Amino acid sequence: MRGVGVSLALPMLESLQPAAVADEQGPAATAKHFVCVAPDYGIYPQAFFPRETGRNYKMPDTLKMMERHREDMTLFSHLDHPGVGGGHACTRTFMNGMKASDAGGDRSRLLSLDQLIARNVGMNNRFPALVTGNGAPISYTEAGIPVPSVPTVDRFFNLLFVDEDANTKNRQRKALDDNASILDVLLEDSRSLQPQLASQDRDKLEEYLTAVRETERKLVRRKDWIEIPKPNAKPPKQDEDEPEQSGYPHDMSMFF
Repeated sequence: MRGVGVSLALPMLESLQPAAVADEQGPAATAKHFVCVAPDYGIYPQAFFPRETGRNYKMPDTLKMMERHREDMTLFSHLDHPGVGGGHACTRTFMNGMKASDAGGDRSRLLSLDQLIARNVGMNNRFPALVTGNGAPISYTEAGIPVPSVPTVDRFFNLLFVDEDANTKNRQRKALDDNASILDVLLEDSRSLQPQLASQDRDKLEEYLTAVRETERKLVRRKDWIEIPKPNAKPPKQDEDEPEQSGYPHDMSMFF
């Protein structure tokens, strides 16, 4: 099956889904969002982490501008990954605690926190997960594959807020239909194997078929989203005091 070039992730188990996701007939749930920001240039710890514990800590110098949000946020320290060296290169390990070169033969160990969360709370969104920026990979799938990023602000904005024209939507529908047809072939071929397999291999095959069926459901959701208009928003404007340059770190304010 791998020979045809189709790769499928393990399914999200129905019993572990949030109630709002599992009960598709119920009222629409408010989507939850999880945002990670990778500080490629690092931080100065003495000016970022509070020295006191508890609610009445003194706001560190780097975070002074966040003072008015004090009651709406929590600061955590001592969440470093011990044994992960490499200076600024460690930024790309902050969501999984492991460098790609240390994964060995089991690349599933590279699964990052954002992708784990997307599997559980991201399914109510148009995009279960999005990675932006043009730096080194920081997000990895269950198979240990780096998640491609959206490298430019305009592309990111268009994905979220600009509806495609009719021709583009038709191409998207056809692509999703083609993918569904491939899955149908996979299902049929897989079922034909069952009589030839021992009990243990049948269990493995059933896990695979479950993953295929979950992928089918994802394709249906993606097709449904094509018909749902995107929210309106004004394009981001570059701050007047920002230099007329593009790329990291000059476009960070627009990404935010």
